Amino acid sequence: MKTIAIVGIGALGTRTSSLLAKEKCNLLLFDGDMIEEKNLQRQELFTKRDIGKSKAIQAKKILKNKNIKAYDCFITEKTVSLLKCDLILDCTDNLKTRFIINEHAVKNNIPWIYTSLSETTGCIFTIVPGKTPCFYCIFKEKEIEEYCIEINPKLADKIAEIQVQEAEIFLKKQPYTKELRYYTLEKNLNIKVKKDQKCSICEVNK
Repeated sequence: MKTIAIVGIGALGTRTSSLLAKEKCNLLLFDGDMIEEKNLQRQELFTKRDIGKSKAIQAKKILKNKNIKAYDCFITEKTVSLLKCDLILDCTDNLKTRFIINEHAVKNNIPWIYTSLSETTGCIFTIVPGKTPCFYCIFKEKEIEEYCIEINPKLADKIAEIQVQEAEIFLKKQPYTKELRYYTLEKNLNIKVKKDQKCSICEVNK
């Protein structure tokens, strides 16, 4: 049975973990945050009774799946080695964590799906070490932090569903989408991206 790591149990992570908990796979849930009242409007798993509890551990309890392991921690340089899995799903909200995931994934030949969400736009890109551009190839010039405060629940549902579909396609070894995809509620945009031939992260996978 395949093992999927979900990093971040927020607006996307709660939805993605809920969908994947119904599938035949092992899940690793990572989040070092506690549930706050302000989270409830966008994180569909939790209620007021969950306030003050660990997001990852409480998600595991709510989902009631024996194939789930929860880690009450953020992914950092010190904890990234816990990502021992067949696929990583990015449900985080900042670039710093994504750069850490990317470097670990490329070095260890682990595919991962970058996913971001704002109030109006969602973005997805499947990264396969040695076969596609890595995250650093595309986003190295961006600002380090990009926290998401407001999200559209309908867009969050859409992006989570697409992320899970893409994960299932990839794990079944079916053709996956190789473009960087942007979504709104009204339209989609696919962008072809190229590997940076001077990328210091991709260099380790040659």
